[in-house]
Amino acid sequence: MRSPFPMCLLALALTGTAAGAPPLASERADLLLGRYLEASDGKPAEEALRSLLNEKGSLDDWEAAIRRYRPPPPSRISPEGETIPLTLPDRKTVRCLVNVPPDYDGAKPVPLLIACHGTGCPCEDPQFHWWQHTSRAGYLLACPDFPLLPSTGGVDKGWMFDPLERAAILAALDAMKRRFNVDEDRVYLTGMSKGGHAAWDVGLRFPHLFAGIVPECSRPYNHGLPPLTPGFDYLENGRDLPVYHLQGDGDHPPMVKAVREACRRLKELGGDVTYLELKGRPHGTYSDQYLGALEWMGRHVREPLHRRAFCRCHDLRYARRAWIGITRFDGEVLGENSPLHLSPGMRQPLPEAFLASEEARVLKRSALLDVEVAEPNHVVVRTEHVREFVLHIPDSLFDLSKPVCVTVNGRKAFEGSLAPSVEILLRTFARERDRRRLVVAEIKV
Repeated sequence: MRSPFPMCLLALALTGTAAGAPPLASERADLLLGRYLEASDGKPAEEALRSLLNEKGSLDDWEAAIRRYRPPPPSRISPEGETIPLTLPDRKTVRCLVNVPPDYDGAKPVPLLIACHGTGCPCEDPQFHWWQHTSRAGYLLACPDFPLLPSTGGVDKGWMFDPLERAAILAALDAMKRRFNVDEDRVYLTGMSKGGHAAWDVGLRFPHLFAGIVPECSRPYNHGLPPLTPGFDYLENGRDLPVYHLQGDGDHPPMVKAVREACRRLKELGGDVTYLELKGRPHGTYSDQYLGALEWMGRHVREPLHRRAFCRCHDLRYARRAWIGITRFDGEVLGENSPLHLSPGMRQPLPEAFLASEEARVLKRSALLDVEVAEPNHVVVRTEHVREFVLHIPDSLFDLSKPVCVTVNGRKAFEGSLAPSVEILLRTFARERDRRRLVVAEIKV
């Protein structure tokens, strides 16, 4: 049963600058912003931020500095690529093999392709070489290794739908943004076999980060239900995530059936889906189709700020979208590691009626946050099993010279003015490294 939504609200508006402050010299703003972004976490970053706020620059000064920001020029990278370390939440590291276009100089943003390997294939063999030609097409390329998990005894069993594995892909994206001038609106995620499962899995949990995904010989999974069965409880998250799926019709029949159904459902939800089924092709890599995939990527650019943002999840680690985020569930949400779930390792056939009831149960006990700017400065919110959420307010979607109104499940939760905050702008950019989504205020409900 849905809990009643508490109508409590906090609007955050720390200005960090005096009204009418003189313009801050662009050279000075660029220098201080660079120091802040290059500082390590903790005390050094806080000290660098305080130096910025003491400058008394205006919001416009710092927004302009962020849009001008370019990571330091990299040293020359070998055509065979360069390996960089990725630090994961458990403080362990994995490798990531990267390559850059031959003419890369850091002056302008360039697209990024993150390629996920299959079982038993480390980052350099063969996924990197299959996609290496993307650098000649003007793409940055990152191929991260995935951590060996305690649950598998340190044995590579492919993508296991583990938070540390997802963290490796996010770490690769963050590392590339810190080292290179990445075009945030042209980041793509691909993978073959279990790497394709990874592309679906991460794409549906973080759709706001990607311009599209290109999985091959794989499928999206319903979390908690057995592999190779129908049911996709996170599929709704992909309505604004373009998909180009490569699939051989000679692959494992239940998987082919499942991905056909997933793509059909996603199209019904309004998703941009290209499903290319290759006749007579078994499970494997379809590198002869990569040119078509590159052409498709060239036509798909991320819309950084949709007026409508949507999130369905069971875990707060995956509860953030472009400008919204769930910060607290009610007690009805079924956690991703709940013992009520079926083991992901189960492979025996199960009755369709049972699977349908399990899918309905999982959906019923998920959290939902559906937010839309229905008219200027009026935000309409629909929630299920959400106790608290936050709206990260970008000035490109709102006129902050006028009041903002928020209605939640038909009841007015907030109406008032918001003062743009330099501190919120800088903190958010340091965390997200996204020049196309600049947050200047927050509303917590």
